[in-house]
Amino acid sequence: EDLGGRFGGKEVIKVDNFLKTYDIRNIQKKAFQIRCQKGQDLVGRREAECALIFDGKFVYFFDNILDKTKLLKKMCSHLEKGGYVSEGFTQSVLYREKQSSTEFGWGIALPHGDVKYVIRPIISAAVLKHPIKWGNVDEVDTVFLLALDSNSAVNNLQVKNFYTMLSTITDSSDILQKGKEMLDEQKFADYMNELTK
Repeated sequence: EDLGGRFGGKEVIKVDNFLKTYDIRNIQKKAFQIRCQKGQDLVGRREAECALIFDGKFVYFFDNILDKTKLLKKMCSHLEKGGYVSEGFTQSVLYREKQSSTEFGWGIALPHGDVKYVIRPIISAAVLKHPIKWGNVDEVDTVFLLALDSNSAVNNLQVKNFYTMLSTITDSSDILQKGKEMLDEQKFADYMNELTK
């Protein structure tokens, strides 16, 4: 029976009796949509436009990275040297990866560390020429390292906008592909900032 989008005042999504990959993707997508709706009115548009979460200094196009741990250490180290995260962030990211894979699907991974180490919110991005193993089975070629603190209103909006952008990517892979083809760190950052406004 189709219950529609809501039942008993709660958001619902129809799935098969045995949860399939397709159902899991739909659940993830619905969760992103709900987060977006809840965060929509946190701050005004002017503040949102000032809150850019991508910077070309933390965007990488790698031809020869083959190891997940080396990649994460390199990305975290740059954030720490840039003053965006404090010591301990790298270990928290690696610990999180040991708990469960942060592979999102569509060749994307979303590693993240403990928010207590975040000084200034930023998302670092790596585009890999050759996909690498992430978790037991999946391979990824795009990594978004999240250093976001959801305790402030502006940062909540940034998180909302980023997940909205991810939800859009799941509908149209061309959106991310366009950015990956730029092969220019700052242009990629500007493009992603435009998508997350």
